[in-house]
Amino acid sequence: MDSFKHINDTFGHIGGDDLLRGIAQVILDTLPPGSHAGRLGGDEFAVTMPLPVSAAQDIAERIRAGIATLHFPADPKLSGSVSIGLAAPTQGCHNLRAWMELADRALYQAKADGRNRTQVAESAI
Repeated sequence: MDSFKHINDTFGHIGGDDLLRGIAQVILDTLPPGSHAGRLGGDEFAVTMPLPVSAAQDIAERIRAGIATLHFPADPKLSGSVSIGLAAPTQGCHNLRAWMELADRALYQAKADGRNRTQVAESAI
């Protein structure tokens, strides 16, 4: 989630929690069968999909777009966006940690490039 601290500071922790739940629901509603998702903590989620990178990127963009359309009747000004780092396991990914590090680097690149975007890890292109 982009700017989670700002959202909590502006809308309170209840607003931040509402947004987290909305994001989680968009993720769950968008993922194809065989996928898994979970919250890593704070403002980050991890998702695995049994798809080629190009198809996973399409799903990631649908998630990003779906989050942009979330509406909260209790606080109509509340909205959010997400930056997504996408990585495919590669020859160099000998374990889950290495795979997560690839995705994390892509995530930080998406944030550095302005947020609210999907960035595919270099090794996955």
